[in-house]
Amino acid sequence: MVSLLWSRGRRRERRDLRITKIDLRPMYMSFEFNCRTNDNVELVLEGSFFWEVVDLPAMMKFTNDTTGDICNHARSRFIELVSQVTLQEFMTQFNKIAQRVHEQDESNF
Repeated sequence: MVSLLWSRGRRRERRDLRITKIDLRPMYMSFEFNCRTNDNVELVLEGSFFWEVVDLPAMMKFTNDTTGDICNHARSRFIELVSQVTLQEFMTQFNKIAQRVHEQDESNF
């Protein structure tokens, strides 16, 4: 039997969720992380990710912490894009920024 340790918590700070059975149904998880705008305003982003496993063998081969990897990858993309806009631009374009995080991602996440 394979046992995985996945991260949990809004900031994925605890990696103690032991997984022995994989649920292939669509899932969601909450997130919270800090980022800064181009004009140096610190923001705390909160929300939810909806995700599902589409290639179980690849997941088992490439990660032992699926939820942590998903959250870290999305956080990196948000930080990258939010750092390019001012607070005012962020406030008026948040939905477009979030859409770009998803659309411009060419990885397997």
